[in-house]
Amino acid sequence: MKQEFLKLMKCPYCDSSLYSDNIYIENDELIEGHISCECSKYPLLEGTLILSASPLKDRLVQLVKKRRSKEAIGLALANFGNITHNISKIAGFTGRSGRIFETFLWQFEKLNAKRFCRKFSNGIVRPFCDFLGKGNFDNYLRDRFSAESLWSLYPFIQMQKKYSGRVLDLSCGAGHSSFILSTNIKPEQLFCADYSFRNLLLAKNYMVRDATFLCIDANYPLPFIDGIFNSILMLDAFHSIQSRASLAREMERVISPQGLLLLLHEHSTQYRDFAYGHLLPPCGWARLFQQMPIKVLSEKSVVEDFILNDKLDLDRKYSASDLDTSMALTIVGSRDSSVFRIHRNLWRDILSNKSNLIINPIYSIKYNSDKIDLERNYPSDYFRREYPLTEKYLPEKCIIGDNLAKAIRGRNLEVDYSNTSEKNLRDIEQLMKKFVIISVPSNYCGSKVYRI
Repeated sequence: MKQEFLKLMKCPYCDSSLYSDNIYIENDELIEGHISCECSKYPLLEGTLILSASPLKDRLVQLVKKRRSKEAIGLALANFGNITHNISKIAGFTGRSGRIFETFLWQFEKLNAKRFCRKFSNGIVRPFCDFLGKGNFDNYLRDRFSAESLWSLYPFIQMQKKYSGRVLDLSCGAGHSSFILSTNIKPEQLFCADYSFRNLLLAKNYMVRDATFLCIDANYPLPFIDGIFNSILMLDAFHSIQSRASLAREMERVISPQGLLLLLHEHSTQYRDFAYGHLLPPCGWARLFQQMPIKVLSEKSVVEDFILNDKLDLDRKYSASDLDTSMALTIVGSRDSSVFRIHRNLWRDILSNKSNLIINPIYSIKYNSDKIDLERNYPSDYFRREYPLTEKYLPEKCIIGDNLAKAIRGRNLEVDYSNTSEKNLRDIEQLMKKFVIISVPSNYCGSKVYRI
């Protein structure tokens, strides 16, 4: 975090300005210490500011003051963004049984935090996919680039270049969407915010380093001054917020007058079999916003139109029945009327980014003498049910021929694009369009060939 960015922020609880206090600075970056306002002090760990009302933040501040960084990181990992935060959603236990269950989960998370922290203790050397465990959420993170929920961002890349000044990725998770923004749009300033300190640590160390990282609870006011963001993205998260009406007003407050708001993969009432969340019908999501024109679209139509027709139709009129039967929704908001039109030639910008291309980790790889055979392997039945378009458009099997196969090392595609044939380039771009070959962070899969 840079010192100058504090001028763009304010305390979400007392509305006063933030200022640095007892901070370790390295190369003009605020790394560790605490940030103060009129009401409190907030810890800064690993360049991530934790703006929380939790009493645990005071303990974190004390640990940081004593330079006990590893202990502070372990405590932050165990208490910001863990299972116990959503305990009421998981079990609904009350009384003594609830306290016993919560204590068990808290102890479990402490052990997880220690294990997680040890992996970071000697620097990042293991690839992102190897770093993850074998649980459902870890599988979800590993195969995030194969999920149609993330695909819903690609149709907006061309449009977002117009709004690339200052961008907020709200509830950014482990940073997959932030990676796409940073590599395809290259915002002048990117803010990554999430409730989970663990997610932010993964995002910072693997996905995007040149960003400002904030650990916040989006149920409270956003910690920014008015009108500073050209674009706000919230992917697969708005339905998890309890105070949605309040957050909608906050997003309208902090976005610029002609800014772009994207709420992608918003769960509809048809989604109840797959995910938890505070769901509303399509008209309910739109009604939350009072100061900005809002368009609600079917995510399935948006993604398929992008894949098959290379376009994004924001002028299309959806019937109430079309939206009511949609599994997921795409919500677009802007006071800029030029947004709501048909956008074409979307693949052009995406295919121009050929940095760090790999074979999608959802595929197992088998080498033959003159070709490579790929076979799609789902991480779980849950993944298959939740993302039907993934099964529809990711080829079950694929063969990479001799010329291109020679350029693959492990999962990595090593091609000198200034000295390769037109046929190879066409083959690469066709595989990119099928998401068989994808662009990922440099330390995502390493050299592993077979899935974990």
